[in-house]
Amino acid sequence: MRKLKMKLPVSSAMYCYLINHYVKRTAICCHCRVENGECATIAQAGHCKAFDKSLNDVLVFRDSDTEFATTRLALARALEGNQDNEDNPWIGKTVDAVIEDYKSDKELAPSIYELISSTDIIAEITI
Repeated sequence: MRKLKMKLPVSSAMYCYLINHYVKRTAICCHCRVENGECATIAQAGHCKAFDKSLNDVLVFRDSDTEFATTRLALARALEGNQDNEDNPWIGKTVDAVIEDYKSDKELAPSIYELISSTDIIAEITI
């Protein structure tokens, strides 16, 4: 069974955005009987027909105003490209270390946004 197993929690609004703009399966969503607020929950249970396994590689970060998504590869490239930047709080850290730091302190989301804004933000929504 294909289930949504993202490393970080995702809202249903962001999940729908990713389905429609990242994996481009809008047609499947148009025929779905699920209410719009339950999409991420349905995908985590393995019942979303529009789900694509590539979404499990997407990282979603959230601060008080914005929810944004990127890929592990883009975050790794941003970390590598900013190793000489003295303002980078993650010098010498891995993608998994950044994820763990974010899980323990959600206030790091704006710093992560600044880090990856130069590479690849695949989705951004205002909360």
